Amino acid sequence: MNMAKNCSNSSNKNQSSNTSNSGGSNRSKNQNKNKSAYANKKRTFMEFENISLKEGIKLSRDKKHYILMDVREEERYKEGHLENAISCPYGILKECYEQMDGKKIIVYCDFGGQSMMAARHLRKDGFEVYNIIGGVYYYMKEKEQNKSEA
Repeated sequence: MNMAKNCSNSSNKNQSSNTSNSGGSNRSKNQNKNKSAYANKKRTFMEFENISLKEGIKLSRDKKHYILMDVREEERYKEGHLENAISCPYGILKECYEQMDGKKIIVYCDFGGQSMMAARHLRKDGFEVYNIIGGVYYYMKEKEQNKSEA
């Protein structure tokens, strides 16, 4: 809720600051300023990169520079996780900071929402973060199904 309040405050500031009258084009100027204000606000909250599952797996092979982090609950991690992933549930994220020191972090969850929140927190705390967009739920289900068929 705070985020929405901040966004609307930014928009109102831009609208009220643009009061110059230059031949009736104020409306389009206000709209352009609102778009850039929203984009600036968006960058403030999302300074991490969304990547595909395939790209995340590829990057995670470089263990010297990257750490792959499963932010789902421990039980979900135990049911199955990506190769080389460590478990660090979103609820105890700060307890895992020591393991992350000096590495770029790739986060994932089942559907992408929890990992996006984790990515925001990690980025805010100074880490370079990549979020696997869309999560891994269907990938893990397919992998599990293939195992049972074999």
